[in-house]
Amino acid sequence: TNIRETCSASEMAEMMLGFVLPDLPFAAGDRVAVLISGLGATPIMEQYILYGEIARRLASQGITVAFKQVGNLFTSLEMMGVTLTLMKLDDELESCLKHPCQSVGLSIAGSLPMQGSYSGKAQAAQALTPEKPATQVMAAPRALSGPTIPLQQAGALVRELISTIVANREYLSEIDGLIGDGDHGINMAKGFTGCATRLDALGDQAQDLTTALTQLAEALMDDIGGSMGPLYGNFFLGFASTLGASPAMDASLFAQALTTAVQNVQRMGNAQVGDKSLVDTLVPARDALQAAINNGMDFSTALQAMSDAAETGKNATKDMQAKIGRSARLGPRSIGVLDAGATSCCLILQSMARSLQAQLSTTHK
Repeated sequence: TNIRETCSASEMAEMMLGFVLPDLPFAAGDRVAVLISGLGATPIMEQYILYGEIARRLASQGITVAFKQVGNLFTSLEMMGVTLTLMKLDDELESCLKHPCQSVGLSIAGSLPMQGSYSGKAQAAQALTPEKPATQVMAAPRALSGPTIPLQQAGALVRELISTIVANREYLSEIDGLIGDGDHGINMAKGFTGCATRLDALGDQAQDLTTALTQLAEALMDDIGGSMGPLYGNFFLGFASTLGASPAMDASLFAQALTTAVQNVQRMGNAQVGDKSLVDTLVPARDALQAAINNGMDFSTALQAMSDAAETGKNATKDMQAKIGRSARLGPRSIGVLDAGATSCCLILQSMARSLQAQLSTTHK
């Protein structure tokens, strides 16, 4: 990972070609296709300025640009930056790239061939019997002990989660940009903001924690792209399914809900402690919470133990080499950077701990 202050288009072209040209390698006399793609938030004018610098340097090395495309060809939401792709061409590849086409993502000028006619025999679509939607199994109520929190009045926890993630949008994207796509904060903020809209529509029903957590899970699965939407969605569904049948929550029930949530995440992603992922935050936090309860600590103190362990687990990812996900391809270069998922997970657990501690102090003065 090469981290530096923003440089000029000339410097960026020199740096990018310094990586790309030796890779194949490219040599004088080659014909190439050049693709400059913005990632979503870089103006087209700046992309063309960079292309001009790229083209000038290629020409100086005897490399001919036979085909080019500049624009937002493949993006990552609102991410700043550009990508450079060079492709060595032969006659066949160049002919294919220049062939006229018209589509949503790409259009090449020229005469398009007539659409072919279909002479086959159309078949009527078979009517499908809709499957019954899967019903969510809620845990049976059980006896509570020690300080408890009424679930019908604890929905503010989700509102505080939303505020925490939105406030850390840039921070999470900055961390992710060091070894990833740089859009983790953007995606997380989008999903959590979508949950806020859903809660607003529910009115007073959003005060119920189980209801609010279910809305959060659905919003994350609907609005966050990639793997984090399903992972965090199922994380919060683990809480909702465990809490659903109980009118209140004690320390043991919260620990049970967290255990279910962690199991959901690990079942989906197969990540283990040490892989440099959100599991490196979740598992130590879960274990610290349960250990505190087993040692007779009260609910609030156990929550603090969870929060502290989450911080320690997150920080531990800085010295780990990524073994899963896109950053794994960086190998040793992924060492020295916090994992974005572990960081957002730490923020979530610490926000939950603060919210529940505040509710405990109000309920049990």
